[in-house]
Order: sequence, then structure tokens, then C-alpha cells
Amino acid sequence: MLGPHDFYRIDTGETEDKRGHTLHPRRELKEGVRMSGCECTISVPSLSEIVTAIQAQNGKIIMEETVIVGIGRLIFFEDTEGNLAGSMQYDENAG
Repeated sequence: MLGPHDFYRIDTGETEDKRGHTLHPRRELKEGVRMSGCECTISVPSLSEIVTAIQAQNGKIIMEETVIVGIGRLIFFEDTEGNLAGSMQYDENAG
């Protein structure tokens, strides 16, 4: 299990990073905006560089950086076309 009680990680076989996939129920990443597709979270080497790039391209941070203890740091953002996505910098020492 990863995150709240209704988030589940699924091992789909051997992968280079061995992180598998996480599934959870639909939720609103942005208040009043129902997610109708998959919730995409992208693994990145530097979350601070991603935040800078999002803001430079007029995107919006909709969830400020949060730490998931033992997993990493996470943000959610909205691009200029209204698409919502997340970025995660994995760090087993996050705390």
C-alpha cells in the first residue's frame, strides 16, 4: 500500500526502478474539476527544476510540494491547456 488507505501499488513485473504502479479511486486534484482520465504522475530527477519550468511556461502549481515519508516529494500542476498532472522526485530518505 502507498499513501492513504485506498491507494494501492501493483507490481507488474520486473522494471528498472522496481516501483510498479499505483491505483486509487477518482478524486479532484483541483477543486471542482473531476478527473475523467488517468491521473498522471511523472518521476523527475529534480522537482525544483520542474516547478521552475512549469512557472516559466505559465503553468500553475495546484498542490505545493508535499513530502511522502520514505517515498519522496510530490507536486500537482495545471498546464496552460487545463491538463492536470503530478511530478514526483523519489527519495527513500524523505521525511
